Amino acid sequence: MSRHHKTVAALAAVLGVGVAVASVLGPLVLGVLRYRTSDTTLNQIMGGDMAGLVMVAPTALAAAVLPWRGHRAGPVVALAPALWAMYMYAQLIVGQEYLRLPGNNEQFFPLLLAVFVVGEVVTVATRRAVDTAQLPALPRRSERTAGVVLLVLAGFLVERRHPTRRSSMWLSSAYVGQRRTASVR
Repeated sequence: MSRHHKTVAALAAVLGVGVAVASVLGPLVLGVLRYRTSDTTLNQIMGGDMAGLVMVAPTALAAAVLPWRGHRAGPVVALAPALWAMYMYAQLIVGQEYLRLPGNNEQFFPLLLAVFVVGEVVTVATRRAVDTAQLPALPRRSERTAGVVLLVLAGFLVERRHPTRRSSMWLSSAYVGQRRTASVR
């Protein structure tokens, strides 16, 4: 096992434990960590905590064990929990309403930041641990399919973010029609 695999394995273990601890301290289990957010967003955070406990932490811990068992997939498996941690914990740190709502999540800032940073480091370390020359090549058809799907998705997102005159007219007429039928009932 290479030095890079050992590094990713150790960091994946730290990531798995960090995600599990933050999830257990959060509103889903103990409720010690209270986020400054609305009830709707709190439900989303609880769902994230559930995903962290059921999927992310076990996957990170599995990624930590795989290299020690001689399996080269450890760093690749560690990438998914690392990216999830970066996404979730950035929101949990920055996306709170600190001046408006009660809570105590700022007291847990070191823990939340540590999980975020470990996620970043695992992401970078994974790149060094994976020998891309040994990865199988994608068939040309799969590359084209992925390209078309990504372009369609990008077009959809751009259209939703910056609607054209035609789509905004269609949406507004559909909305007005929906309001009329809702008020008739």
